Amino acid sequence: MKPLYLTLTLTLGLLRFGYVNAGEKALWGTMLSGGSSNKGVIYKVNPDGSNGAVAVTFTGANGANPSGNMVEGPGDKLYGTTTAGGQYNYGVLFSFDLTTNQYVKLHDFDSVSGWAPRDLVLSTDGKIYGTTEAGGLHKTGTALQGSGIVYSYDLSNDSFTKLFDFDSTNGENPQGLMQASNNKLYGLTRQGGAYNAGVMYSYTLGVGISKLFDFNPATNGALPTNCKLIQASDNKLYGMTTWGGADNMGTLFNFDIASYRWHKLYDFNGVNGSYPSSSLVQANNGVLYGVSLYGGDHNYGVIFKYNVSTNGYANLYSFNGPQGAVPFGSMIQGSDDLLYGMTSQGGANGTGVIYDYNISSDNYEVVRDCGPAAGDNPMSNLLELAGTTGIANVSAEQISLYPNPATSQVMIGYNGFKAESLKIYDSKGQLLLVTKYENQLQISDLRPGIYFIEMQKGQEFLRTRFTKI
Repeated sequence: MKPLYLTLTLTLGLLRFGYVNAGEKALWGTMLSGGSSNKGVIYKVNPDGSNGAVAVTFTGANGANPSGNMVEGPGDKLYGTTTAGGQYNYGVLFSFDLTTNQYVKLHDFDSVSGWAPRDLVLSTDGKIYGTTEAGGLHKTGTALQGSGIVYSYDLSNDSFTKLFDFDSTNGENPQGLMQASNNKLYGLTRQGGAYNAGVMYSYTLGVGISKLFDFNPATNGALPTNCKLIQASDNKLYGMTTWGGADNMGTLFNFDIASYRWHKLYDFNGVNGSYPSSSLVQANNGVLYGVSLYGGDHNYGVIFKYNVSTNGYANLYSFNGPQGAVPFGSMIQGSDDLLYGMTSQGGANGTGVIYDYNISSDNYEVVRDCGPAAGDNPMSNLLELAGTTGIANVSAEQISLYPNPATSQVMIGYNGFKAESLKIYDSKGQLLLVTKYENQLQISDLRPGIYFIEMQKGQEFLRTRFTKI
């Protein structure tokens, strides 16, 4: 029997007690609304639907209406944003300590420094980078409050820096960033550019923005909304647009960062899904999976797959309403190989569900229904994290890593803890590798970024981190 630990979760305006198994995995996400103030919550639940609990209740002063993703940073902290609330009601950047359950507001957006922040990315330089959909210096007819910005937050000295102001030429309403293997950040904007249908751009750390191409509604897609790029195993970037294409219901495309070539791969037409508003995920079988906002058998959206090697598309599941509807967020693959995601509507209360999808058996299940007390209308991505009890940040006396940062291999030294197994997770909490203990870990195939090593001996779990450059 696994040992049990009593944990106290302190929320702003709510206390909850729960028992957590040592080493247990939990799904973490945000809800746009609901909670005691109806301004959203940070929520966690076990993959089997048990132990659902509110970790933070947003009240307005500490932020309101979170919709972007959260990332895990050093020291077992989560970082995220809200689209509203804070001192100026333009949103906040926050941290949440998984060990102490302490919530800290790090930055109040004030329109000039951005408005309505989007997804975050933890970069190889140790900083957090993000965008805001509005705010900044440049106002246009379609961006009366500003066209959005790129910013960084330095975790080493808690400093916020605005890096770039978008305008109508280089894009408006940026939707989120990712970091590719060449160390550049890549993103999409919802509007702006030559056709006012959005652009794709790159950001070179310490240098600036380069516009890569303009979306054209008649040909390659338009208005990517809540869409973010991913880098697949073939090193190409893959993404989607919400409108445009042959049927004006969105497209799926890739971009070769080596040759700068862009290709439209698929047009959504309603039957196969329509208006995708999320990013793709590449599962451990090499196939891309995603969701569309609408379309399918009931017009509540679909789960689909796209095979990179065969260029084959297939619908897998049509959301039906009672078991979820309108997925406005991306899926992740858990350590159990299941895909996990959330819908913004549907379910028992009509306010969304957390679900899983088994890619081996094609089985869909509702993990948990959203509800007013636990939060409503999720419009973000989940993170899978190890339980906050039973896992410690390992000190140098227990584990040593050399070199760190590293390029091709990491030497692991143990002192008094002989691990039976070793797992590698990326900064999004996705499991990448499971292996037996070895004192030499090959990391040549990993992309640059921050990774976590989790070691297990019986019921003991230890964790530390390294940086691949």
